[in-house]
Amino acid sequence: MIHFITEIIGVEKQTIICKFNNGELRRINLESTVKKFSVHSNSFLNKLSDEINFKNVKLDSYGTLSWNHEIDFCQDVLYSMSTSIN
Repeated sequence: MIHFITEIIGVEKQTIICKFNNGELRRINLESTVKKFSVHSNSFLNKLSDEINFKNVKLDSYGTLSWNHEIDFCQDVLYSMSTSIN
C-alpha cells in the first residue's frame, strides 16, 4: 500500500501531526533531518530550520508535505519516519 497524507492536523516546532489514507494519525518529527541537512548553507532544508518557515507547510495534491513547492518529501518516506499516535 502506498501511504499518503490526507490532512495536516497540527504543526509545532519541527513536528507535524498528519492523518494518512489508512486512517492513522501519525507524528512526523523532522528535527533530525532538518539539522542534518541544514549544515549546508545553500540547502533548501536550511529554510526549514526557521520555525516560521516550517509552519508554512501545506498538503500538496500528491498527498505529501510541501513548502512553497520548493521542498517536499516522498509520502512513503514520511510514513516510515513517523510514529503512530492512534
